[in-house]
Parts: sequence; C-alpha cells; structure tokens
Amino acid sequence: MNIVVVPRDVSETKAGEFARQYGWLAATKSRQRSPGLVLSGRFDAAAIRSSLAAPFIGGVEFDPGRTQLLGQRFRTHLAAGGTGLNLRTDTAYHCEAARLFAGALRERLGADCPGDLELALHEVVANALIHGNLGVTSCGQGVEDFAEYCRSLDAMLAHPQRVQRRVEISAVVNSNGLEVAVQDEGAGYDSEAARQDAADSLRLHGLAIASAAARITVEDRGRCTIMTFSADRGVAE
Repeated sequence: MNIVVVPRDVSETKAGEFARQYGWLAATKSRQRSPGLVLSGRFDAAAIRSSLAAPFIGGVEFDPGRTQLLGQRFRTHLAAGGTGLNLRTDTAYHCEAARLFAGALRERLGADCPGDLELALHEVVANALIHGNLGVTSCGQGVEDFAEYCRSLDAMLAHPQRVQRRVEISAVVNSNGLEVAVQDEGAGYDSEAARQDAADSLRLHGLAIASAAARITVEDRGRCTIMTFSADRGVAE
C-alpha cells in the first residue's frame, strides 16, 4: 500500500523528511492523496478520532526536535492496510487512546469487531503507558500502597522526559483474524523469566484477556504486545 503522510501543523519540509525515511510520500497542497497518515505536533481526542476515520489510516504525534522512529509492527500493519496511532504518553493517557482506537475499529469492522476488544486493549495500553513508558511499578494491596502508587503516577505524568515517550497502537485484519499490537519505549527486560512474568501478569490482570483464555505474544524485550482476535471467540489461543 502507498502511504501518504498528511501534515496538519507540521511544515511540508519536515513532513517530507519524515515520509522519505520510510519510502512514503508526503501530501502537499497540490498533492492530496489517500490513504493518509496524519502528522501533527499535538493531538487531542477529536484529532485522534478524525485521524482514525476514512480517508485517514491513523496519526503520528510529531516532534521535529526528537529522533522519532516508527516501530516495525506499526509499519507492517499500515503497509498491509491497517490503522495505527503513535502518540506521546501524556496524550494517550489523558485522551484515553485505547477507548478511541477500539471505537474506530468498531466503526471499521462492524459486527466483526470482537466484543471484548476495548477491555483487552485498555489493559495492554495501560501496562505500556504506566509500567513501560512512565516506569511506575505495581502497588501492594493496602490503602497506603495505592496512595503511593497514585502519587508516583502523578509525578511521572509531570516528568517532561517520560511523557514524551511514545506508545504505538496498531491493528490489521489478516488470515488469523484481527491482530492488534501495542508498543512502548520503556526499559523492557532482559531475562526469559521476566518475559514470562510479564505475560502472566497481563493474563491474570487483564480480565478481558483472561476470560478468552488468551495467548498473547510479547516481543522486543517486553515492549511490544500482540493480541490476535479470532472471528468467533475474542482473543485467539
């Protein structure tokens, strides 16, 4: 698929540089083509919804002063006719990106969209944002533990470097069903034991995933989680 980058509040020069590194085209005033990937300095909820609606295929929150590379899974999904978002951590958190993305998929897929998609996606995106990009650890069971967790989360949401880390949410329909990927820029982990712990944590705490007896795939040292939803039973085993 030929992908065209459509700049919103980004100069045509910067949009062209961004597009060329992936072999894409950049739209200009004289060349508007679709499908289009919206490139903007900041997104709000309305802009996210717009970027996920036809003729657009998603959006990238662009910072010209930051080295910004799109993930392989994200690019693969778009090239195969899918849709995706690349957002700052604070934008994704405050705009409830998981809910908006799930809603856009419901619009695109209709009755074929899995009923448990939004809950499952919310769990994985929250994990990517809070534990991955912001680096906030899980809390204990007590009231004070939860209070400390909330204080830590608020502090990291005010951290200028942490909130600039990107999260990618992308999806495509393939022969296996609906494949949804979430990628973060957190520290990841090194060991196989840690990888298994992360997968188990998602399975135990993600109620929608657990209810479907999900098998999820974890890549890039835990920074990328892929879920495949079959047409007949939610997340595929």
